[in-house]
Amino acid sequence: MTKNPLRRVAYTYSGSPWFLWLQATSSTLLTFVLFFERIGQPFFRILGISIAIVATFYWAALVYYLKHRAEFAINPVKPIVYTRKMVVWTVAILIAAVIGFVLLELFVWHD
Repeated sequence: MTKNPLRRVAYTYSGSPWFLWLQATSSTLLTFVLFFERIGQPFFRILGISIAIVATFYWAALVYYLKHRAEFAINPVKPIVYTRKMVVWTVAILIAAVIGFVLLELFVWHD
């Protein structure tokens, strides 16, 4: 593999390219929520800017993937295999994060 980080990310996600779309979209949405919703708090602005940089990187990797898709088709990566254990842990972590943010909003960030 080359030293180009966009190529590495595009090749990594070429087995399941919808993950790359999901990463780019979710990073963009997080940027809007953190940067524009909590304007009075500078920590959230800095966090939003850093996530915007990550979102820009994922969008660039997605453009690289779409531009070089034929090259990736010649040398395919193994598709990502989903096990039941991985899905359960992913859903559990996601639910815990949602509950954590709801509790923070109710008790800590409440006006």
